[in-house]
Amino acid sequence: MKFKSLIALIVVLLGLGAYLYYGVQKPAEEKDSPEYGRLAQGTLEEISSFEIQTKEGSFSIAKENQRWVMVSPVKDLAAESKILDLIAALRRFKESRVLFSKEELEKEKPDLAQFGLKEPRLRLTYKEPSLKGPFEIKMGAQNPGNTSVYAQVSSSPAVYLATLDLDYLAAQRPEDFREMKLTTVKYENFSNLSLNSKGKETKFQIKDDRWVMTAPYELPVDHEMVRQLAEKVSLVRANKFLDKAPVKSSSDTRVLVGFKEGVSDSRVVAGDQRPFGLEIQFFKTGKVPTYYAKGDKTPWAQVSQFHYDNLQKSPEDFIKKTFDDFEIQDVKQVKLKVPGSAEITLERTEADEWTAQTAKDSKPGNRKNIEENLKGLRGMRALRFLSLTKPPSVYSLSMTLVLADASTRTFVFELKKDIGTLYTNLGGKAVEYVISPDIVNVDRWKWAFVTATNLEGKTSKEE
Repeated sequence: MKFKSLIALIVVLLGLGAYLYYGVQKPAEEKDSPEYGRLAQGTLEEISSFEIQTKEGSFSIAKENQRWVMVSPVKDLAAESKILDLIAALRRFKESRVLFSKEELEKEKPDLAQFGLKEPRLRLTYKEPSLKGPFEIKMGAQNPGNTSVYAQVSSSPAVYLATLDLDYLAAQRPEDFREMKLTTVKYENFSNLSLNSKGKETKFQIKDDRWVMTAPYELPVDHEMVRQLAEKVSLVRANKFLDKAPVKSSSDTRVLVGFKEGVSDSRVVAGDQRPFGLEIQFFKTGKVPTYYAKGDKTPWAQVSQFHYDNLQKSPEDFIKKTFDDFEIQDVKQVKLKVPGSAEITLERTEADEWTAQTAKDSKPGNRKNIEENLKGLRGMRALRFLSLTKPPSVYSLSMTLVLADASTRTFVFELKKDIGTLYTNLGGKAVEYVISPDIVNVDRWKWAFVTATNLEGKTSKEE
């Protein structure tokens, strides 16, 4: 091949390669880019304010001190999640095709009313530092197939057929972008909580990552129940905020919350009397009740009934009602007393077996039955806590567990036909519970331990 022919072939190949890259591959890559066809200009993460006008109303939102606030029609915290959703929608809002370019508009002068752009359903204006001025998006009607929307942007008078990502904004009201929760602090950042309900005040605080009651009782509580209470307080949400306070007709329910060190509500302003905490009041009014709540950083609001009902608790509701604070393998001895019968002592041997003893006799114990009964004891749940009191002199069954660390658990049952009472030691105090009368089987505890013959000479019935 001659040298000139080789040079010509190389030139042709280079030209073909350039065409394939710049004419085919690069345009395809551009179309695949997330930025391709995007109508919203600027660095969207740097937007400093929004103004939204719809047939539902107009409202303005601005970023102040690293938080989004609603500037008009009311001054309040904006819902940050809604702003993040809006910015994400702007990023996805793209042209499907250009219906009329600038030149075509000037030449053909189409009636913009047919696209809904003469009186747009939505005007969205935002400011971003790199742009010379506010950037506006006008959104008109949807196309006949309801798959796209007609739109214009301030950077060009062209008419676009665009994606539907911003279409939801046309139906948004100002209150849809307002922060409706009465606090922005998550329950994990609560350090203490006081509930005043039903005329009683209950106080809790976090200690070693667990909720404990500090008043009116210093007794173990159902940690999960208190955690759920704290979570429900953090999620109290207004259905609508009120321009003036409602007329009260019932006693308030009040919640006071303290936050962990360094945590504050996003609504805190200079001069806040409780910058590291929260107060919410609740009440209901009317024969068909309406429920209201007010945070110390929010106006009065109408709320759903369940927010009010969630807080109608007394201190006794939170007291621990389960008895699983011991492990079966740690039980070394069980002392049983049934009125009219000899006291029985069940003892775990070094071989991890059991013996059953009275003052007169000793027999091998039935390990399976004993540990099944202990399992049932751990699984008991009382119906409700009653009071701090000592066990009665008349009872149906008394038992004391001696554990490996020499500590004891005492359970005294008073069982009647329709109801039962349990007396036990909880948090170092004697307490009384209401229980179901069938929560414990006295006969099972009394006779089910001995493998062959019970201690009074009767044949045991294995259960």
